[in-house]
Amino acid sequence: MDNVFGRIVDLMPIPVLIAVALFGAAAWAVKEIESLPSLLATLRSPSLQASGFAILLGLTAYYGFSFILRQGESPKFAEHQRGVLVARFENDDSDRVQTHVVQGLRTALFDKEEFRDVEVRSANRILTEEPAARSLCGDANAIVCLWGVFIQPKTAHYIISTPASDIGRLLVPEFTDVTDVQNEIINVLGKTKPRARDPKANLAFLERSLAEEREARRQITEDLARLRDTLSRRSHLEPTGTDNNVTAVQTLRALVVGVSNYQHLPALPSPAQNALAVAEILKERGANVTVLIDPTRDQLYGEISKTAELSESSDQVWFYYSGHGAVLDGDAVLIPTDGDPANLLESTISTATLGSKLKNIRGEQGIIILDASFAGAQVTSIPSIGHPRAPFEFDVGDKDLAILSASQVGEPAYAVAGAQHSVFTDAFLQALTDDAKKPEGSFKTITELYSEINDSLLLASDSLNIRQEPFLSITGSSTDMVLAKPDAL
Repeated sequence: MDNVFGRIVDLMPIPVLIAVALFGAAAWAVKEIESLPSLLATLRSPSLQASGFAILLGLTAYYGFSFILRQGESPKFAEHQRGVLVARFENDDSDRVQTHVVQGLRTALFDKEEFRDVEVRSANRILTEEPAARSLCGDANAIVCLWGVFIQPKTAHYIISTPASDIGRLLVPEFTDVTDVQNEIINVLGKTKPRARDPKANLAFLERSLAEEREARRQITEDLARLRDTLSRRSHLEPTGTDNNVTAVQTLRALVVGVSNYQHLPALPSPAQNALAVAEILKERGANVTVLIDPTRDQLYGEISKTAELSESSDQVWFYYSGHGAVLDGDAVLIPTDGDPANLLESTISTATLGSKLKNIRGEQGIIILDASFAGAQVTSIPSIGHPRAPFEFDVGDKDLAILSASQVGEPAYAVAGAQHSVFTDAFLQALTDDAKKPEGSFKTITELYSEINDSLLLASDSLNIRQEPFLSITGSSTDMVLAKPDAL
C-alpha cells in the first residue's frame, strides 16, 4: 500500500490537470448547449452541481494532503522494501533534476526481477552535508540516498550515500545524462539482499548471487594458479641476475602522498594515516622517502619533478598516492587538497602527467601505487566526467613502469569506517611487512606483491561483503620487477 501511495503522491499533478481540463470542457459545453432548455435545466440542477462540487472538493483535499506530506518528513519505506530516496537539488528550478532522476531510476529498475522490491521516492529536503544525508537515509529506512548541488548551470554534482557512509560522487555535465548515476545506484542495490517479503524471490536472488560469486572466485583462482605457475618456472630472481624478463635495482627512492583534507570536497580520514604508515615501512626498507600530507596542486607537481631530478641511475622510484581520484576526459586524475570539482582540469594532476615525469628519472624503473578508485562508485574517490580510454595508458619512453591500483577501473576502493587504514593499504602494508621477513638474498617481485594483496582483498570481500580487486599493469621491456629491500642496499 505504501508503494502505491508513494507513486500516487509523485504523480498527483496529473489528475489535477485532468480535472481542470474536464471542468473547462464542461464550461464550453454548457455555453454551446444554452439553446437546449431541457438539457440546460438538467445541468443546472442542484444535485448535479453538488456532485461536481464534491468531486472538486475531493481532488483539492487530496492534492492539499499530498502537498502537506511532501513538506513534512521524508516518506518512510516499509520493512520489506529496499528504498532509494532522491533529495531535492539546490538551484533546481521546478525540481526538474529530481523528477528526472526519480522517473529514470524507476524505469531502469522496473524490468529487473531482482529489483522488484525497490521503491524510488522523492524527498523535499535540500542536503549539503553528508551527516544530514545519512540521517535522512536512516530516518526513511532507505538503502541509498541521492543528493547534491549544481556546480554551475546544468552541471550537477551527484552524491550517493547510505545510512553508514558516503559511497560515491559523480559530476554530470547535463542533468539529463544520468546513466552513470543509475548504474552506480543499481550497483549498490545489487550488493544488498531483498528484504523479507516474498521467500521465493529472496531465494532466487540469493541463488543467483551465489552462482555469480562462485564463478568469480573460480576465475580468480584460475588466474592465481596460472600466475603462480609462471613464477615457479622462472629462475631464481636475484638483483645481479641476467634474466631479460625480470629486472632488479639496488636502491629505493619514494614520494609518498596522502590527502585527507580538502578545500572543496569532503575530508577522508584514512589517506594521511595510509601515507605515514607506507613511508615508515619504506624507510625500514632503506628507502629515501619524501612525505607530502595534504599538498596543493603546485606543491605536488613540484615534488614529483624534484623526485625525478634527484633520482640516481640505480634508483627504483616509487610514487604512492592515497586520496580522492577522478576521471576527466578519459584520463585518471589525482585530486590535491585544493582540487576544485568545478575546475578539475586546472586543479588536478593526471596520471598521464605523472607518467611523463617518470620518463625523466635517471633509473630504469618506476612503480606507481594508487589508493584511489576511478569508477562509478567508491568510498575514497570522486568519479567524474567520462571513463578512461584504457587503464592508465601513457608513454613512459624506455623506462620500466608498474602501476598497482587499489581497484579495477570501474570498481570502487573501500575504507572501513573507524579503521586506521583503507582496505587496500592495509593489505599493501602487510605484504611489505611479510617481505621484510624473507631470508637474505630472497627478493619479492611486483607480481608476487600483487598476488598477496589480491588474496588479502578476497578475504576482506568475504568479511566486509564488498568486491574489490586490485589492478596491475607493467609497461616496458620487463615482465616483472624485483622490489628493492634493505639487504640489497
